[in-house]
Amino acid sequence: MWQYERDVETQARVAAIWKLYSDVAAWPWWNLSIDRVDLSGPFAARTVGTLILKDHRAVRFRLVAVQPMQGFTAEADLLGAAGLLRCSHTLRVIGMDRTRITHALEILGPESDALGAQIGSSLQQKMDDAMDAVALQALSDA
Repeated sequence: MWQYERDVETQARVAAIWKLYSDVAAWPWWNLSIDRVDLSGPFAARTVGTLILKDHRAVRFRLVAVQPMQGFTAEADLLGAAGLLRCSHTLRVIGMDRTRITHALEILGPESDALGAQIGSSLQQKMDDAMDAVALQALSDA
């Protein structure tokens, strides 16, 4: 299993960050590798969708857990059965006007170590950029 996790603390309120998370049309505002997101239903567990990346690749994903104002987890298959990418986004109030945003990535499956070696650093950079952008966007939306 390959994994990466990062925390960011911000003065953005949980409600402002959750608004960006739960509105998939807003995802390209804070995740610059995404061109658009199509969701087949509500922002809830078991809903499936498609990420259209800037390079025009389509990635099918499913929401596996959604806890309003707390976070969500999505999964996408990588190269068929070779691996599963799990992305978790968690919010936690840590004090007066402070929120901790945690984004975690995991690659699971028989080829997880090889996939992590191939694409892990790129995934890390994209996630780090997205975290910084969501925190900044949530502050500016407040």
